[in-house]
Amino acid sequence: MPLSPEETAELSAILADLRELGYDFPSLSAFAQAPIRYKDAVPLLIEWLRKVRTPAMQRAVVRTLTNPSAKGTAMPALIDAFRNFPDEADTRWAVGNSIETAYVDTYFDDVAALALDRQYGDARQMVALALGKSKRPAAVDVLLQLMDDHDISGHAVSALSKRPNPRARAAFEEKLTDDRPWVRKKAALGLKKLE
Repeated sequence: MPLSPEETAELSAILADLRELGYDFPSLSAFAQAPIRYKDAVPLLIEWLRKVRTPAMQRAVVRTLTNPSAKGTAMPALIDAFRNFPDEADTRWAVGNSIETAYVDTYFDDVAALALDRQYGDARQMVALALGKSKRPAAVDVLLQLMDDHDISGHAVSALSKRPNPRARAAFEEKLTDDRPWVRKKAALGLKKLE
């Protein structure tokens, strides 16, 4: 689908700013997928995340923040974007995906609050996976609270299976009969890790 004039203008301005930093790419997708680290570009990308208005460019900029260089640094802007972007064409889900890759425990309280807030629906799926990276004991409590929320429970099971905790046993056992095969598989994996 061709870009609108507004999307084209935003993309051109972002790519021009990246070229000034020495990153010459034909698209944000090519930039995001390049096997390079770009720590010096992260502040610029965060600035653009706050400025872009079109959902297509919001998603494109968000995807650039999945680079390891953005880990931690991008979290405040991503949390703000998750709360404030409209959820057109899964824009909020894309932000959640970037939160999962950029997650550091410093932002646990904010990320836990996003995961627990049902108004965000299934856009919270990747946010739940971020909590699986947490070293905080409270992460298990939050993930267990998500077991009754079908929009996100599968991802909560997946997150718990990565950091097995005996308190998750009952939740894993319950999810062995879930209607989604992939959730049953993650629950079985979680139980196996508890043995």
